[in-house]
Amino acid sequence: MAIRFRVLLMALLCFALSAHSQSRISSPTYFSPNFDLIHNHKKIAILPYESYMQKQFFLEAANKIRKGRIEIALQSFSQTNELLKTAGIESQKIEAAELGTILEVDGFLIIDALYVPSKGGSDAIMTVTGSIYDSKTTEMLWQKSYEIHTAYQSGLIIRQEPMIQRGIKDLLKVLPY
Repeated sequence: MAIRFRVLLMALLCFALSAHSQSRISSPTYFSPNFDLIHNHKKIAILPYESYMQKQFFLEAANKIRKGRIEIALQSFSQTNELLKTAGIESQKIEAAELGTILEVDGFLIIDALYVPSKGGSDAIMTVTGSIYDSKTTEMLWQKSYEIHTAYQSGLIIRQEPMIQRGIKDLLKVLPY
């Protein structure tokens, strides 16, 4: 009886591990003709504010900065959020031209995630995009996207956070700082 239980337990474990396999696809990287402006960036802020993506990107990037893998100063997400609240700006109403002055940064990075479940219910796609803007010109200087594909068994609930984390880690590997 104990052997049957162990075999059943191993089968369930294998099923659970195969239920959420992930793969990812990288899009071509966009570089602005004025990409050299990025070399003037000493400090950047991460947006959208008060979001899971902002906090997760900050924490992952801070770890890379501490290890010397990224060379840029990050404004803390709490300071970014406080400055925007003090200025009376709501997350849906941010004007790019105002951000550099309000946040007192040279550039800002906007993280976006789009989740699309399949119609058949067996896979889902999360597209995580990072875009870097220059504060003075408000021009987008760089952009990169990753599609994270997750296969799952029908009826299971897909947590989006691990897909976003995977996309953020991929973006940090190619961040041009």
